[in-house]
Amino acid sequence: MRPLAALKLLAVLLLAPAGSALAGPLQTHFDPADTWSENFTFQVDLSDGGYLWAQMAFTNIGPGSGTGVCRVVVRRPGREAFTAQTRVSRKGWAYAPDDGKGVDRLVMDDGACEAYGGENPGLRVALDGQKVELRFAHAFVPVVPPGGEVTVPSGRTYRSEILQPFGDVDVLLEGPKVAKAPEQLKGGAYVDHNRSTAKPTELASRWVRFRALRASPHLIMLARETPEGALGHAYVWREGEQPQALEGMKIIRQGEGTATSWRADFTAAGQVSSTGLISRSAPVQELGILGSMLKPLLGSPVSYTHRALLQREGAAALPGLLEVSVQEN
Repeated sequence: MRPLAALKLLAVLLLAPAGSALAGPLQTHFDPADTWSENFTFQVDLSDGGYLWAQMAFTNIGPGSGTGVCRVVVRRPGREAFTAQTRVSRKGWAYAPDDGKGVDRLVMDDGACEAYGGENPGLRVALDGQKVELRFAHAFVPVVPPGGEVTVPSGRTYRSEILQPFGDVDVLLEGPKVAKAPEQLKGGAYVDHNRSTAKPTELASRWVRFRALRASPHLIMLARETPEGALGHAYVWREGEQPQALEGMKIIRQGEGTATSWRADFTAAGQVSSTGLISRSAPVQELGILGSMLKPLLGSPVSYTHRALLQREGAAALPGLLEVSVQEN
């Protein structure tokens, strides 16, 4: 680690109150298990029709222990997509609990990525000469949704917390790859925190997520299919209500690769149809030889993100974002 990076991470730890410091919503839970992974994911539907995704992730899977990875994706109309990431060892990231002002922090790679809590939490990412900043209107409040805690037959576990199901966010983009000039945008945002010691292949064969973050009424839906193809759990969370379990979900796929489209039936909650592909991500496939080494643990997950419409009986079509993650050979 660079000396400056070490000093800044040490400062983060020293500024944290000793002994009775209260951990906040950004606390990580390191586990020595070889299959441990944990992440904080930020998704934004931008006011200009663009899309922003960022993640701070930590894992023991693959070379090293406690590896940290920060990723960001910015897709805006009329511009090439910007993607960047940084990877650090266990010494390259740190968590600091409440600083006495209600703010906890998660810092990676000399501050290249930093998430912070408090009344107006946020995220700062500075990678490849570009800057992305998110400033949320409301504090993170962790909620475990129905089915958010899973124990698989091996005894390994998975836990998901939603820190913000939907909410307003101010976005600052700076750098020629994300904006012609420093630009401020509005957006609708979603934030979650997941941690797992379960292998992805023993947890799910498919994840389906729909999020209406800008259009009203705001809502999110999720369904997990088990490796056997049965429904593991599903829920809907409508603005102003508590999350509710759903009894079923069926999904139909058409096409392959970037020509893939989806139709998901969330029973009484409505039917979601994809209308346009935003991105396709196949991280294990893209790793080549290293990916083949990780495949026994991770499988070969591929994630599709689409613009989509939710059709509900007696209501107008609701636009949002549809994510489908599947195992592909």
